[in-house]
Amino acid sequence: LEEVFIQSTKNLRSFVANNNSFYELPHALFMLEHLETFEAKNNQLERISDAELDADVACKNLRIVNVKNNALSELPIWLFEQTSLVAFESGGNGNLPLY
Repeated sequence: LEEVFIQSTKNLRSFVANNNSFYELPHALFMLEHLETFEAKNNQLERISDAELDADVACKNLRIVNVKNNALSELPIWLFEQTSLVAFESGGNGNLPLY
């Protein structure tokens, strides 16, 4: 995904990119203030974003995250500390600790 495209969608509330071949996504996606739902299941994600695990985010209203069936082995700290997470699914990620 091009960062320019993401920046042009500043009012995006839901991002769904299931059944692709993404390894990671640009951190600019998580700088979208209105983002509430993030789904990227059935990809090849090794990392959720290309930023550090303790990076700042603007998606404080992010409530739903589904990253099932990827190749994740760790999750960013900001996902749990800087969002409004109420639903989180991460099964099928091999080495990922249970959350």
